[in-house]
Amino acid sequence: PTELLEIVMVDNASVDGIVDKVRASMPRVRVIEAFANLGFSGGCNLGMQASGEWDYVGLINNDATVEPNWLHAMLKPFGSGKGVGASCSKMLFAQTFYGVTIDAPIAEIKGRYRTKRFGVRVSGARIGDQEMHDVDVRWSRAFSPQLDRTPTEPFARWTTALSEFHAVATAATSPSTTGTSQPLQLRLSATTPINATISTPTASLVASLTTEPTWFTIDPAATTYDVIQNAGSGLFKSGFGGDRGFLHRDAGQHDQPAEVFAWCGGAVLLSKPYLDDVGYFDENLFLYYEDTDLAWRGRLKEWMYVYEPSAVVRHRHAASTVAGSSLFRYQVDRNRLLTLAKNAPLRLIHDAIMLEIGQSIANVVFDVLYPLRHGRRPRLGNLHHRLVVAKGVLRWLPAALRERATSTERKRRAVAKRWLGVDA
Repeated sequence: PTELLEIVMVDNASVDGIVDKVRASMPRVRVIEAFANLGFSGGCNLGMQASGEWDYVGLINNDATVEPNWLHAMLKPFGSGKGVGASCSKMLFAQTFYGVTIDAPIAEIKGRYRTKRFGVRVSGARIGDQEMHDVDVRWSRAFSPQLDRTPTEPFARWTTALSEFHAVATAATSPSTTGTSQPLQLRLSATTPINATISTPTASLVASLTTEPTWFTIDPAATTYDVIQNAGSGLFKSGFGGDRGFLHRDAGQHDQPAEVFAWCGGAVLLSKPYLDDVGYFDENLFLYYEDTDLAWRGRLKEWMYVYEPSAVVRHRHAASTVAGSSLFRYQVDRNRLLTLAKNAPLRLIHDAIMLEIGQSIANVVFDVLYPLRHGRRPRLGNLHHRLVVAKGVLRWLPAALRERATSTERKRRAVAKRWLGVDA
């Protein structure tokens, strides 16, 4: 009911005039101005703590749009029993996509320092007459980074396992604007002649690939679909927090409610008893992993979280920070380590530290020593990033260790064992 609902907008020192626009056109919205950029954590804390009495608080990113009945659906899990601290949404990417699943043999090529995996090389994509570029595509984690691209190729990436490839449906290609379905074509090759199965939701092709890049019509009348960004959040190897279902086609695989390790702060409903018990966001984290940290702290106090698939949100992923930018990388890498320092058992922290050391050594070898040996200029960007991250971790580590002292190693091990499936 309207009389039981308050809508609050926190403005983190924006300069685009949005405050005046909202006050003029949406008088029901209460505007809170921060006058400084407090980050996601500080901005949300300001809004929650400045509001009056409430039972639940819903957080919505400024780059997210809720679908009808979102709030009604988000309340469902709280009627399922005691101990539910939060419910989280099915978050879809804002755009719709064309795409394929590529299943092909993977060749392992052993080098002096590491083994590389190569399946299918994707070097071009067309939807009708529209050529796709790297910025138009979402690559699943089973694809390699950009490799050996020629000047005439918009991208070049290899599959390293069963892979999904999603191309954004633009106004020029979407059936909703063109009135007809468009053919989907890919330019493919491999290290040796192989057969690869390329599938869309409506077609499947066994393509005979050679070392020569060749165009294949995968689907003569491809249809668009939704891609999942987050179906609740999980805890993964070496203490990485991440999105369940990330970059997978929404094919109904996450259409059942489920208990999840954590929730995404971009679209979540939190209960007042949960926040009163666990506390609010850690403002030292500023941006990214602050939701994983708050969820983990709740896990250590035996709170649980439920994913509700009927609560749907469309999200313009990283619209404010840009995925892969220096700000994005710094906040994610620093805050992951600080979150582990606060909440993880010692074994998990050890694994994370060893991973960081290994990656730093790899950066020295491949970015510095190898180029110098071959008369090329070293690439110092990754090493500089790791040094800046280390400095940031050391700055905030004392505060993280004080927070760690509020839980026990036994409890930290129990939580990690349940969600990682290993004895941490």
